[in-house]
Amino acid sequence: MKGECKRQAKRKRLSFSLESVPRLWILTPTASATLLSEVNAFPSPNDLSGFYRLAPSWKTTIIAIHQLPRTEETLWLRVLGRDKVQKQAIDELEILSSENPFRQPALELLYTLRENLQSRENLEPEERELIMRLAPLYQQEKERWQREAEQTAQRRIAQKLLRKGMAWEEIVELTELSLEEVMELSNQ
Repeated sequence: MKGECKRQAKRKRLSFSLESVPRLWILTPTASATLLSEVNAFPSPNDLSGFYRLAPSWKTTIIAIHQLPRTEETLWLRVLGRDKVQKQAIDELEILSSENPFRQPALELLYTLRENLQSRENLEPEERELIMRLAPLYQQEKERWQREAEQTAQRRIAQKLLRKGMAWEEIVELTELSLEEVMELSNQ
């Protein structure tokens, strides 16, 4: 990688610095002390627990997912973990508020993982368990999408009826929107 970066810099007539070489991030569900010792990985004092750096010239960080702290910032990484770590992360994800900025992207990643796993044959027992664990979350999200789609459709109908001059009370009755919602639509 370093050689390629040097060649690109030379072609573009730019100066080369080691800082321009991208860092390699290795995510692993677990990393034993033996493994970390064998590759001379050391915990970085400036990083969270679970982050291990190799010699500076390697520009490599190993993230041992099972050692990450239980915070919202590490949630999406912990979802990639195994067994207890993954289950705890999914539990945390499930109770996050729908307004939380981490919830939707993490759920979308999980649904993609679920779909990818379902398309495979010869699943491991842990993979089947994960699919079953994600099913209720997926169903809840699917129901929320359907409710939002229905509400959007009702709002469009209400807007059309308002343009035709129908009374607010009749629109409320036909669309099941609240009077406040219909009044808001009429002011747009």
